[in-house]
Amino acid sequence: MPELLHGLTSEFAYGKAFSEVIPVANPAVATGFTITVGSRYWERAASLSFVLTTDSNAANRSVLLSVKDGSGAVLDAVPPAAVQVASKAYTYVYRPYTVAVNDTVNLVNVQDLPRFFLQPTYTLVVAIANVQAGDQVSAIRWQPERFDTSADGFYTGVVEALPTVEPPAV
Repeated sequence: MPELLHGLTSEFAYGKAFSEVIPVANPAVATGFTITVGSRYWERAASLSFVLTTDSNAANRSVLLSVKDGSGAVLDAVPPAAVQVASKAYTYVYRPYTVAVNDTVNLVNVQDLPRFFLQPTYTLVVAIANVQAGDQVSAIRWQPERFDTSADGFYTGVVEALPTVEPPAV
């Protein structure tokens, strides 16, 4: 019988998994933030949102979301749909399979979210270009789909395939 690799794949997954919304502490003023995948799970990004409130200093802020591996190498990056001007509070929403939208009426910026498995030590990094002294990121919400890969988690690895059963001849 052939051997099969059982485990996690990029668009179809099986096993013990769950999703949850995780509030992330506000970073210091005039900085972005980083979310690091812990050692117990592999994760798929379901959504990420936050509010960027800019001070009155004249500058166009530009938000960049990067996905990095454990060594810090960039695997993917999502450039902004538009810049954010002074004295505004925009809500940024990242979700899979979306078309970038910058709604200047409701102050919402929607962006595509990279869709692949994040291994332990991988990071999501939000950086703000031209950030000013009074700019603040707040209301950060991270929603991963988590797959337990610890010793208690779902088995992954090579296993022998079960024989197929042929239907009876008619």
